[in-house]
Amino acid sequence: MDIADRLLQGLQPSLASLLLLLPLSLLTLLFSMIVASRVAGGIDFSPVHSVAARAGILILAVTALNYLSWGLLLAGPVWFFGLMGLFQLSVRETRILTQISWPLMVVWKVLVLLLLS
Repeated sequence: MDIADRLLQGLQPSLASLLLLLPLSLLTLLFSMIVASRVAGGIDFSPVHSVAARAGILILAVTALNYLSWGLLLAGPVWFFGLMGLFQLSVRETRILTQISWPLMVVWKVLVLLLLS
């Protein structure tokens, strides 16, 4: 089975994959927020305590999609609409964040697949 097929299939649920994906998802979101804020000229994400709770919800949802078949394709719309809805962002700001976050999650899934296989 080649890597493309394995990417579209869900990961085997395991504590190791979860412990790898959750922090990587958090780093991805933080990185994309910083980059998007710089590119878009300063995005207001709200106070840190409310951002942390909303980010946690989104990260759990996106990480869970990695365990579903075709979940990687569903992750893009979840990133987009999740970011837009949870952080009250414009389409432009959300697009920038999604264009950074979604491809990075693909990279993380490939790395997790390679590490755990």
